[in-house]
Amino acid sequence: MRLPVSEPDERLSLGHDAALLLFEMLSRAAPDGAIRPVDPAEQRALWELEGALERALPEPLQPDYPELLEAARRRLQSPEVERPGGPTPLVSFIDVDDTLVRSAGSKRFPMQRMIERVRELHTAGMRLYCWSSGGAEYAHRSAVELGLGDCFVGFLSKPDLLIDDQPPVVGRSLVCLHPNEASSMSVEEISAAARRCP
Repeated sequence: MRLPVSEPDERLSLGHDAALLLFEMLSRAAPDGAIRPVDPAEQRALWELEGALERALPEPLQPDYPELLEAARRRLQSPEVERPGGPTPLVSFIDVDDTLVRSAGSKRFPMQRMIERVRELHTAGMRLYCWSSGGAEYAHRSAVELGLGDCFVGFLSKPDLLIDDQPPVVGRSLVCLHPNEASSMSVEEISAAARRCP
């Protein structure tokens, strides 16, 4: 995330999770709080930063904001957060229908073992995206409905087109696990399967 600062040619680079936590810190700062401007110029600078974060972040207006905030806090505390020279977290895309939930008419049945596995993968530091052919909004609603809204860093539609110099199965290891298979494996087994070379 790149936010403008006072000089037009400069940019402040912030990770999304860091930006979210900074917004929360600034929005709750009070005259007797930890953030104390020493003059009106510093106060105005803080207000400008808070305003920029508020414009850049959709989360403060979402109903599950406390859960999203806590998820950002956990990701920044996790040893798997990307750092220069540090471990790169595994990235996983998780489907909705017949993976996290089954439907029969108007009734929806959560697939409890997969829901538990998703939470365990999130806790282990894996970067999870929820996607669906029903669209990003449907993926987001379903994740919130299943109590998993805080586990995903993003919600996506399944792609109709991929433009790349190599198909993923050729360019790098891309492992596809059936929900029954993934729900019967441990987090360590899933991570090992995802990291194996083709």
